[in-house]
Amino acid sequence: MAKPFKKTKQHKPKPLKELTSEKSVKSSLVAIPQDSANSTAESEYPFLIQSLLQATSTQLDKDSRDGEQAFKAMGGFPDSIIAQVLLTIAKERVELALPLLAEAVNHPSPLVLSAAIQALSLIRLPEAAFILNQLEAETEWDDQKAAIRKELSRSLHRFKSMGIIPSSPEAETIVTTDNPARLEANPTISSERQFQQALVSNLDGVGNILGILVMRSPGGKYETAVLLFNETDGLKDCKVYSFNQRRLEGFLKEWDLETTGVGLVPVERDYLDYLVNEHLQLNRALNLPVAPDFVAWRRYFNLSENLSGDLSEADRQPHPVYEKISLDSLRDSLAYLLPRSESLIQTPEMKNWLLEPAMINEYAQKLLERRQSRIMVGGSFLQEYKYKLALEAGEHLFTKEFIQRYSRRLEHMALVFFLTGQTNHARLALAASLDLQEGKKPNQNPVLWALTLSSLETMTDLLATNDQPENQKAVHLG
Repeated sequence: MAKPFKKTKQHKPKPLKELTSEKSVKSSLVAIPQDSANSTAESEYPFLIQSLLQATSTQLDKDSRDGEQAFKAMGGFPDSIIAQVLLTIAKERVELALPLLAEAVNHPSPLVLSAAIQALSLIRLPEAAFILNQLEAETEWDDQKAAIRKELSRSLHRFKSMGIIPSSPEAETIVTTDNPARLEANPTISSERQFQQALVSNLDGVGNILGILVMRSPGGKYETAVLLFNETDGLKDCKVYSFNQRRLEGFLKEWDLETTGVGLVPVERDYLDYLVNEHLQLNRALNLPVAPDFVAWRRYFNLSENLSGDLSEADRQPHPVYEKISLDSLRDSLAYLLPRSESLIQTPEMKNWLLEPAMINEYAQKLLERRQSRIMVGGSFLQEYKYKLALEAGEHLFTKEFIQRYSRRLEHMALVFFLTGQTNHARLALAASLDLQEGKKPNQNPVLWALTLSSLETMTDLLATNDQPENQKAVHLG
């Protein structure tokens, strides 16, 4: 899964970062008159923008809710510089931007006001929509503000087309700092956006899982969140696309198991929630950032109230696959199932599972040297040497963390097998996972043993193609 978001030209949506690029934003600001002071300030832009951006970010980091104080810190800077800082913070510091922008919409400068409107339109949250909605209702519009009102209408229409609208004004108030109670406002996503489907992929050889959530917007578009989960990086990425039905079908068909090694399986929405919560724990524990598109879509997931970052196995939720396959029935059949689990490495869903090259390279080098020895050992002697190297690799690599990781991988694959009608393979995967959970010798686990041998052979063959000896003469033994 080297390219988790593979798209053809036919289905490639325009990335959000292109839609909100600084160039496009600045071009739309041109329509707003700029005074001579602003024009002069443009020549000092690189220094001024950096100074103000740093000062504002520092103030917001101290108190993310005190947008009023942060906005006051901008006083004295040219309007054009303030406008650029507002846009930058909206793109780069989404979680801190709303209180600041709630103050900025009250600025008398048309340039700053227009920038604040555009910055809010970049934040795909109901809170941003509510601020714009309130601005439209409370402003006295005249001919001089026609261009700004047009920009505001476009932004509100964009929110509505995505299904993001605030709840009724009677129940909501704009987020400001002069009234702390207002900070409790809780705008909601429009109920018009309906859940369509959830899908997940098989797990690839480096611990990636693809998750997809499709929601139908009021305009008939299929808003599609594509999430990338990784067992070491948590919720690694999230991109949201807008498709019509034909393009959505084409996008989903691109993930073909036979040609790409990555296939999609429809799942219950709860399982996507489970994956999100499990991987967000890792983000929290490792202090890893979450993609802005996920921040905008987080309300579509049933998130746990306790994302403490505690990664202890005892505190993990049982995998949902055990609701499909009884743990007791597995224990009763373990002696029969476990030896047969070795065959899983040959299935289309798991054939790409390999140990990372850095982990196995040392042992592959030794096997290659033995293969290329002038006194070449063949047949059973070479096979025995390969098994010896695999045992050495297992003793070195199969740490407690490694075993837990593969136990969870097998649980996910068991669910994928079950949902695709391969119940026997699902039971084999869970049998191998259960064997690892019970702390038995990992070198005797059939899946890990087959994985080690397969990785050792593949890496040795790869090294051989890069260092093919010429005119080699060898004496064969055995």
